[in-house]
Amino acid sequence: MNKIGHIICFEGIDGSGKDTQASLLFQYLQAKGIDSKMISFPEYDKPIGLIIKQGLKNASLNNFTLQMLFAAERLSHLERIQELIANGTIIIADRYKWSGFVYAVSNGLPRQWAGNLETPLPNPGFNFLLDIDENTSISRSGGTDSYETNLSLLKKCRDEYLDLARQNKSWYIIDGNLPREEIHLKVLDILSPIFK
Repeated sequence: MNKIGHIICFEGIDGSGKDTQASLLFQYLQAKGIDSKMISFPEYDKPIGLIIKQGLKNASLNNFTLQMLFAAERLSHLERIQELIANGTIIIADRYKWSGFVYAVSNGLPRQWAGNLETPLPNPGFNFLLDIDENTSISRSGGTDSYETNLSLLKKCRDEYLDLARQNKSWYIIDGNLPREEIHLKVLDILSPIFK
């Protein structure tokens, strides 16, 4: 196997199954003895994550501030991510830099500004968009914050994700309504070249 690490990212709106699929892939790699690490954003139990969580619950922060906090939290892991890649580790990300871009532009923030905010972070080699519609998202997630309960925002985010995925060869769109094992097998099939 290639000694250079990879970032494999699961993206999608709330309730699309990102955590489930990231966990299944991580378990698969661990069982195969493949050096891997799972990361998830935001980390609500860490200092920046706690501020984000509170801001989402009471809508006390404007969109620019929230977006910069999301970016700051991911960028705080930059050195660790670079080190893992250099050591040949496969990083499995439950949300990553594209999540920041999608939610920023869907909230009306400038596209160029949003696109530049997290450029220091390495790009994933594989991005899996687990696609569900906004109504499914709300029914699955339970709507606990201002993002998860905003039907219009979720629809805009879905559309932005689909545009990104259709324009970039490193993206793969998978129907998030499929059974989780079927999705997992599709992911493994796409990733099979890097496991050889």
